[in-house]
Amino acid sequence: MPPATPLAANGQWTLAAGDFAGGDVGTITNWSISVDYTTPGNGTQVLSYAWSPLAGLYTNTIATTAYTGTNLSTVYAAPTVQTTYTVTATDVATGCFTNASVLVNYTPPAPTITPSSVTMCLGDPAVKLKATSSSSGTVTVNSGTLALAIPDGPATWPQTLFPGVATPNLAVSGVPAGATITGMSVKLNLTHTYIADMVIVLKAPNGNVFNLDAVINRTGGAGANFVNTVISSAGTTLLSAGAPPYTGTFAPDAAGATFVAAGFTFPGGPTSPAGYIPNVASYSGLYSVPNGNYTLGIYDWGAGDLGTLTNWELTINYTVGVVASAAIWSPAAGLFSDAGATTAYVAGTRVDSVWARPTPSGVYPYTATVNNMINFNAVPATPMAGGNGNNLVAFNVKNNNAFPVTLAGIASNAFGSGAVVSRAFFKPSAIAGNPEPSVQPMAGTSLEQLIIMLQPMY
Repeated sequence: MPPATPLAANGQWTLAAGDFAGGDVGTITNWSISVDYTTPGNGTQVLSYAWSPLAGLYTNTIATTAYTGTNLSTVYAAPTVQTTYTVTATDVATGCFTNASVLVNYTPPAPTITPSSVTMCLGDPAVKLKATSSSSGTVTVNSGTLALAIPDGPATWPQTLFPGVATPNLAVSGVPAGATITGMSVKLNLTHTYIADMVIVLKAPNGNVFNLDAVINRTGGAGANFVNTVISSAGTTLLSAGAPPYTGTFAPDAAGATFVAAGFTFPGGPTSPAGYIPNVASYSGLYSVPNGNYTLGIYDWGAGDLGTLTNWELTINYTVGVVASAAIWSPAAGLFSDAGATTAYVAGTRVDSVWARPTPSGVYPYTATVNNMINFNAVPATPMAGGNGNNLVAFNVKNNNAFPVTLAGIASNAFGSGAVVSRAFFKPSAIAGNPEPSVQPMAGTSLEQLIIMLQPMY
């Protein structure tokens, strides 16, 4: 029986045991006791409260006074991204504490409508109304003409030292304070008689290093030069799927601190100068300090060919404000989807811009409503080509959010009736073409429910 009061739980406990029948004997070799307890909620305790993280929390209902970590039982949340907040309550007298968490979906600010008001006459052309919750921008910085020679690599492997070169600083200063980085890319012009010898990394102002190219995806074979070769966070095509001089946009290789090729281990960046070994796995690891000095580190992994970096360029894409859905306009009467005012706007349609030409004369207030992007579903297109109900359909899903998302409801179909057997396959990295032998199979019936927590991909 539990003790009547918490204090009675402290002290000496005794275990007594007896045998209710003869003929057998036993020995207690060890025993222990666990006491579960909670701080009594009788209203007499003095509790302190701490909330975290601080970002997006306020002490007033209109979210103008930021919460700074003081002892408050009530705060007001207005985050700009989906955030999980945790409150920790501590009994000041005993030090006992507990916590609870809540997930808060962000609320975007009211959009800006341009123009904010319109005076027009009957018969005037329709006036364009545009709603914006955020603005996008791009900063591009170019190195100018360079002649940076890349030293030849070693004649034999294995090696532990792969010296290379670093570019002069490329200074970025145009990203607004508080902007959200949405993408980054590097454009390369590099002459080299065997371009698949190159290992190239980008170092950001925050000190992090990211691998752009590791011997053309280990390796892409013979060929010369990079000519306007863009390696982008938005790229989906591997360099190995291209051909010299690799003009176009490609995905980064994203090799780690080391990688394996030709049966040997190589560093993901030059071993000298110091500070160019990769330590992040995606472009996003470079985003925290967008303004400042960027440099490239380059080395050659094998002997017999020489190269020179002649030019490189860095592009940073960003948004200012809070990302929100396109607007729903109301009322729909008097609004159109074209400048000629011939196609009526359909109520409930999400669009950034409409054209207004209301009749008859009067005052017409219009409202644009936006939502956060948390609950917007994406349905990849997976057509069954050629009428073959037994097709193997492959598709890639990319999570552009800063939080995990769930992929659910992979369904199968067949021409036959009755029970059928389907197979769903998944791989946490992008698939180029049909699933490979390493892809994991999941057995199922006529309907597969597959839940995958997708991590952000570059």
